[in-house]
Amino acid sequence: MDKTLGYGGNFDVYDVRRWKGLPWEAVKAYLKTDPVKKALHVPVDVEWTCEDNAGPVAENLKNDIMVDASDKYGALIDRSDGGIKRYKVLLYTGNFDTACGFRSTEEILDRLMRDRDPEWHGAPRLIWQQPPGDPKGFVRQRGNLTQVSIPDSGHEVPAYQPETCREMLYNWLFERPFHGHDPQGPLA
Repeated sequence: MDKTLGYGGNFDVYDVRRWKGLPWEAVKAYLKTDPVKKALHVPVDVEWTCEDNAGPVAENLKNDIMVDASDKYGALIDRSDGGIKRYKVLLYTGNFDTACGFRSTEEILDRLMRDRDPEWHGAPRLIWQQPPGDPKGFVRQRGNLTQVSIPDSGHEVPAYQPETCREMLYNWLFERPFHGHDPQGPLA
């Protein structure tokens, strides 16, 4: 990873367009407030720090960080009660995220769904938009699984595209349609 980043000029792994991460000062200040600590059940005397690849959390996760967890997604997708799928699953990515990019998500889902639902791979990918305007995203849905790619966004989709992210979550949570069209479908 370090070598790839070095060849690319040490770009931000969470947004290939940037060389520095997002400014998190406002988030840090918010997380340090007593009401937030109370809501999260964090003792008031604990100091919040922002660490990604260092610190006690990273140290304790180092043996798990690259372990394949796709079987966990499969268990969520498969879980049912009386033949009805129990969980809806949403995976979304920003198109400039190199840490958890769209292509990786696509490959994982295609492999994961190969035997579960062979028609997943051919499910239409809608261009999600509302006229007039640029696409809000690209959506593939089948059964209880939804995959969304968000243009002009890095890893932290809610920070880059807050309105689109909110609409995506509302559509998914409340089973509202993602208005758009299938570019490979019949022309209107």
